Amino acid sequence: MSESPAAPEPTALPEPPDHDGGYHLLFSHPAMVASLLRTFVHEDFVDGLDLEAMERENVKYQAPGLAKRQGDVVWRIPLKDGTSAIYLYLLLEFQSKSDRWMALRLLVYVGLLYQQLLDERTKLIGTRLPPVFALVLHNGEQRWGAPRTLSELIALAPDSKLWAWQPARSYYVVDIAAIAAVDLDNRSNAVSTRLPRDAGPSASYRSRSCLHCVARGCSGWCRSSPPRSSG
Repeated sequence: MSESPAAPEPTALPEPPDHDGGYHLLFSHPAMVASLLRTFVHEDFVDGLDLEAMERENVKYQAPGLAKRQGDVVWRIPLKDGTSAIYLYLLLEFQSKSDRWMALRLLVYVGLLYQQLLDERTKLIGTRLPPVFALVLHNGEQRWGAPRTLSELIALAPDSKLWAWQPARSYYVVDIAAIAAVDLDNRSNAVSTRLPRDAGPSASYRSRSCLHCVARGCSGWCRSSPPRSSG
């Protein structure tokens, strides 16, 4: 009696895409960052930035008691008038819900960036620190609803005279879940062609599709456009 054929080995499930790494790779390239700012940041100061001359800043710090920020990207962007430069702190947020304490987190992260710049001494503007624009790119299942200024987290009456002595921090949000698919279809720049189309009725599914698309589909483009670094 012949032996029964051996059962086939179960097919291994594919590894999930490295979502964080995909976005980090994407926005480690100046053309993508420039397109993100031009298309999704509706602030007048963007017109005054020399986006063709931006350089990646290699951050070396880690906040005490906080996980190391692997996904955040920092860029130094000169002004077109040549007088100085700003720093873009791009925080890539992949949590399903908003982080109520984001303004506080960014106060810490920007403070650590300033400490690094102070230690290096080469990036100061005379004897002063450069301005920082904090941008949160959120790709969660729910729309961003957290306070966008630190003052909203401080328990003080609006007319309190103590406000003059409180720390300040605000940030800008690009909320992928809030960007309508039809709006993305009308955009023809580099960023929008790599952000998601409406892949289904679920915001969760659309958000996952976005990350999968970025992690899987953009690596070739990024390899053909090497990033610049300021050292």
